[in-house]
Amino acid sequence: MEKRYHGQYTFEGLKHRYPSKLDKIPLIAGIETSITGLNMQDKHSVRNHVISVLNSPTNDLANSHHANQIIRTLSKNNNIVITRSDKGSRTVIMNTSDYISGMNQILSNSDVFTPATVEEHTTSNSKYKKELRTLCRNRIITTDELQGFLSNLHGQAYIYGLPKVHKLNIPLRPIVAFHLSPTAPLAQYLAKIIIPKLKEGVAPTSISSTPKFLDHIQRLQVVPNSLMISFDVINLYPSLPHSLILECTREFLGRMGIQQI
Repeated sequence: MEKRYHGQYTFEGLKHRYPSKLDKIPLIAGIETSITGLNMQDKHSVRNHVISVLNSPTNDLANSHHANQIIRTLSKNNNIVITRSDKGSRTVIMNTSDYISGMNQILSNSDVFTPATVEEHTTSNSKYKKELRTLCRNRIITTDELQGFLSNLHGQAYIYGLPKVHKLNIPLRPIVAFHLSPTAPLAQYLAKIIIPKLKEGVAPTSISSTPKFLDHIQRLQVVPNSLMISFDVINLYPSLPHSLILECTREFLGRMGIQQI
């Protein structure tokens, strides 16, 4: 049910539920009725498979009931945080104090994160509405699109951390979720325009996935004493100036034939 990584535990997850004990007699009767038209060999195959499933340990009522009780108890414990791992799709159980400490350490980096007041949030929303209405008046976006872009106006982005269970001391990777932010509908709209163009404009030296990278290096003719070096950039996206991102995006889309953004 679980594995351990540096003192933390992973298991199937809070949404996982083991099956309860099956009422075998009605099930078997129903299957016998449904296989009436099969030949003897197929009937024998189906019966063997059903017997194998019914005898599976997951159909043990005592074990499944006990596991479900553990999951329910864990979900109500305020002293622990249960989340998914940064890699590997594992569910991780951490002490709440460790999680809060890790997030406070991330948020204390003033070069990346700065606190915002309610007034600043309100002012930002007002500017956002004004810009969108100007685009609508200039017929760059439609009235329906305007209403869609304003649909998340009262929401806001939030941050959480995913534990890196494969690293010592289980550091957290900060994830900023923008799907509830005011600009999320506009971002989705722009993504439909920009992403296909990005795929068209990929440089021949770019590699988009791990399988393609592995395929590429297998075909390389490497000279003796060569070294392969990789670089891991810390806080890449928060470190990029917004003005530079916008300038590069406009330049790229201009080359791809999109004049307005």
